[in-house]
Amino acid sequence: GREFAVNGALSKGKARGSGLIFVLCIALVSLAFLPFKVEYVIYTILLIASMLSGYFDDAAETAWNEYKKGIIDFAIAIVAGVTYLNFNGCGVNFLRWSFTLPYAVYLLLIVILIWTSINVVNCTDGVDGLSASVAVVTIGTYLLAYKTELAEYGTAGVVFMGALLAYLWSNAKPSSLLMGDAGSRAMGFFIAMLSLKCAHPLAFILAAIVFIVDGSLGILKISLKRFLQQSIIPYQELLGNYNRNAAMRARTALYHTRNCRASTKEAKLLQHTPFSKTKCVPFSALSLYFLRAHSQNGHTALCRLKFPKQ
Repeated sequence: GREFAVNGALSKGKARGSGLIFVLCIALVSLAFLPFKVEYVIYTILLIASMLSGYFDDAAETAWNEYKKGIIDFAIAIVAGVTYLNFNGCGVNFLRWSFTLPYAVYLLLIVILIWTSINVVNCTDGVDGLSASVAVVTIGTYLLAYKTELAEYGTAGVVFMGALLAYLWSNAKPSSLLMGDAGSRAMGFFIAMLSLKCAHPLAFILAAIVFIVDGSLGILKISLKRFLQQSIIPYQELLGNYNRNAAMRARTALYHTRNCRASTKEAKLLQHTPFSKTKCVPFSALSLYFLRAHSQNGHTALCRLKFPKQ
């Protein structure tokens, strides 16, 4: 997602290995302090596998193609789905209703859930602090709503939240550290497993709504950009139009200011504005125009204005 994000190029050169570090820390702490269960050990191995698939993709000189990553995610989802059904059965809860799905149908739905969660979370990781902060809210939602059902998985969720909060200290804008695919893919897998272990898999739609909307749009945007060379929102074109319109408004403001017979001090102020030397919004000229138009004390307020020399 970061490759196609606005100002995504600013992230080049920043360390991307933090996902490897905090996911391994989560795995070790969880295995050390939670009751030993074969099911959780398998999930932990799959969590690390999700992390490693993203880490090796980030470390590769040539990025892995979507099909390779999709197959890996699919394999992880199948193993996780089979493990879950073998240990928990095919029962599903929805609001106050409980029902049982056929094994094959539920396995297919689980695979779709895990695969979707991994990829929408991964696509959301394109802005500093976004995916990690949303993940903290999502995991916290599960812990508050299904504390009893999650049991020891709730403790694992607290550990995961703690690791993400520590990571956000260095990832808040402007970031100095990135989790990369290693962290985002592991987050997606963990959130999907919380959805399953709380026995309310449809809660994923509400708890992870931000991931679903943003990640789905990200997948659509990347697909159109890569395969059809089309953009959903032409950012550069919009920004170009914005700058041109702003410059036009500034010229109008400057014209009106001069036609009002600017005083000597006003003329000096206008000479120091960045209007004639840059394409960005000439804030000083606009401010001068509006302050003069609305000032009740004539030129008194304008004479006190100071703009930095360019």
